[in-house]
Amino acid sequence: MDVDLDLKKFGNNFVRKYYSTLSKCPHNLSKYYEKNSIFMHQKVTADAQFVVGQKDIHDRVDQLGYKGCNTNILSVNIQKLYNYIVIVIVGDLTKHNNNQRKFSQTIVIDRNTKDECVIKNDTLFYLDHRVQFNIDNKKVMTCTKKFQNQTCNRKMQSLSQYDKMMYPPRSNQLFVSGIPVNTKPQDLSHFFEQYGQLYSLRIMTKNVNYGFVTYATSESTQAVLQNRPITYPDKTGVWLVVKEKKKTYQYKENKYLPTSHQLFVGDIPVNVTSDDLKQFFSMWGDVVNARVITTEKNLEPTKDFVPGFVTFMTADSAKKVLSNQPIMYPDQNGIALKVMEKISRVQKKKSIVHEEYQKNVNDHSSLFVCF
Repeated sequence: MDVDLDLKKFGNNFVRKYYSTLSKCPHNLSKYYEKNSIFMHQKVTADAQFVVGQKDIHDRVDQLGYKGCNTNILSVNIQKLYNYIVIVIVGDLTKHNNNQRKFSQTIVIDRNTKDECVIKNDTLFYLDHRVQFNIDNKKVMTCTKKFQNQTCNRKMQSLSQYDKMMYPPRSNQLFVSGIPVNTKPQDLSHFFEQYGQLYSLRIMTKNVNYGFVTYATSESTQAVLQNRPITYPDKTGVWLVVKEKKKTYQYKENKYLPTSHQLFVGDIPVNVTSDDLKQFFSMWGDVVNARVITTEKNLEPTKDFVPGFVTFMTADSAKKVLSNQPIMYPDQNGIALKVMEKISRVQKKKSIVHEEYQKNVNDHSSLFVCF
């Protein structure tokens, strides 16, 4: 596909060709897809499933019975996103004289292919009256951007049923930091595809390079975690910090729990995960969150130990740990962990001010004696 083609002209021509094929020869629609393409056409439900690959998409299109369907397009929104063209269509669809149904469809087209076009992602949802969703072109575009590339920040306080369908489960998602500057999304995607089928990938380049990788299955996510440390682009490259994406509620719970519930833990072996730490400290009480600090600096090959934090549901559990020192990990024949109360920023600031005050008092006392 010529990347210099007028975007709007290309998009409108593609939409006409797509729906013409869908109605007249739906079995030919599979020619637009490839082995890694993702396809999902159905109403918004909790058990909505997508299929991957040209063959499965061909079979799925046959099952849906699109032949002879009539489509009334209400709006088309076309945008460039990285090396892709994103087309968002809102319209009405009628199959075999059935009731007319309103739909929202997002099609992501690869711009780097030598063919006319290859659909990387094709998602169509029926907007039934039972689903509360405002068919406003800007809002539809916002939601579909989240689905295809997750480039916009989530501002909704709670997920609607439609919004929940935009993402695979959290177990399929990974946080990645330490990404080299100027790394292209397509290069990083190709690298992580060695572990399984990718659902999406995005790189955040503001201040520091980090990003999020989402797989189609949780098995692929586990394959990455089990092969840590991950070096990019090969075994002689840089170390990437790869870990499970943290749950939002963990941040909220930590925010409102006092520091008396929290402990600083030092000298943690570098191969210990946050889950390992949480399981170990749970013998003293209910652990809300355990976090191993795995920054790029901490994960240098010369580093054998890393720091971390443990937050308990109650202050009594934290006191039990402190009263049972030394804490040996993973058993009495293991390594001694450095465990102490976490000092809040306010306490730390007060401590520094107090030390400066005492120092000034002592200095003035000495000066007075000399006189």
